[in-house]
Amino acid sequence: MRGMQRLRTLRRARTGAATVEFALWSILIFAALLPCLDFALYLTNAGRLSTAVHQGAMLAYKARDSAIDEGQLIRYVQASSGLQAGTVSATVRCNGGTQSCTASVATRTCTCITATTPVSYAATACTATCSSGAKPGFYLTLQANHRHRSLFPDPWLDGRELSQSTTVRLQ
Repeated sequence: MRGMQRLRTLRRARTGAATVEFALWSILIFAALLPCLDFALYLTNAGRLSTAVHQGAMLAYKARDSAIDEGQLIRYVQASSGLQAGTVSATVRCNGGTQSCTASVATRTCTCITATTPVSYAATACTATCSSGAKPGFYLTLQANHRHRSLFPDPWLDGRELSQSTTVRLQ
């Protein structure tokens, strides 16, 4: 009899109800915040990669009067991205890959670049006029990739490839 009376009293008691409600709601709020945090990390990584690529392009532009050290430029992009070591891959191509970026200024050839996607390069004289309206020149393209790793199993963002690319006219 006494046990039944205790159960009725416990059932009517309201002390601690707010604590239990808070615990239940906090689980739902936390579950909703995890994807938001992961998306924020994804956007932060994309911004870091973009900044690193553009800084690398500025570095190449400042060194335009000499041969470009592709390895040094790639290492710079990887280090300045601030992303986990070994997760950023970068490539450097000059004139669409038709000429080495280590070519001296005197041996560089000019190309015309198109505004279409994908960008195409056509060899031309440095004094010619390009049909796209761009100036003929020696173009360096810097591209970096990073595979995003989610904080938790995420079918939308986990493993997604972040890719940033920029082209700069060096001559």
